Amino acid sequence: EWVTEMREQVRLWFYSLLFMSVTITGKAPYQRVLAFSSVVQEDGSKFSKTGTMIEFDDAAERIGSDAIRYLYAGAGYVNDVRFGFNLGEEARRKLLGFWNIYSFFMTYAEIDNPAINAPNPTSRLDNWLVQRVQDFVNKATDAYESYSTQDLVREFELCIDDVSNWYVRRSRRRFWKEELDADKLSAYSTLYYAIKTLSQVMAPIIPFMTEHIWQDMVLRFGQAEESIHLSDFPKTADVDTTLLEQVETVREVIASAMKLRNENQLKVRQP
Repeated sequence: EWVTEMREQVRLWFYSLLFMSVTITGKAPYQRVLAFSSVVQEDGSKFSKTGTMIEFDDAAERIGSDAIRYLYAGAGYVNDVRFGFNLGEEARRKLLGFWNIYSFFMTYAEIDNPAINAPNPTSRLDNWLVQRVQDFVNKATDAYESYSTQDLVREFELCIDDVSNWYVRRSRRRFWKEELDADKLSAYSTLYYAIKTLSQVMAPIIPFMTEHIWQDMVLRFGQAEESIHLSDFPKTADVDTTLLEQVETVREVIASAMKLRNENQLKVRQP
């Protein structure tokens, strides 16, 4: 269905496959081909076995396998892919945004031990998060089906930013209050759904982090398959685009106001 190798393999690997298959069976051996460019150092110079190189074990130890996979998945394959420890650390920092959302949930869930149910939003904010995550699922599905992991990573980072800098910030007081009322339970169930779904979508790219979240959070507070890699991929569905557009407008207004305050050196808490 899909084969990939660097461009140098067009006349060797890809052509050999095609020639042999057509000669022997009369049909092409693959449906799609991805020919990417070279992997080079951070400064653009080439790696070499006799000169500068990075052993995989060293990179995995320092950066982490997930961060390496994430870095490659997010890179464009039209140009050379730059790789090194600084870029690896940058990929790790991006993944920390997702990890921090999971850590926020666990900090309070370990205290309250909430009974998680399917999300049944009791507020527009909760409903927005459900719709936002579903919108990400739809876009991620399109990206996977077109083998465009670069688009997938970009949409993931946009979604993580929305969850962290909008939903979590707007919902902090709901998690802080002592009583475990319906509003707090709704916040737990909605954020649980978001983290679980995001993990399932990203499992092929960052399999180790998502499996940890699955074991530590999903199976602890809900019912699910014994591994994230045995679970079904989230299904596409229609989304409330009107609600998403309304919230986007609200955020643009807030961002404009914050920019004006910053330009006039007015602190956020100052009227």
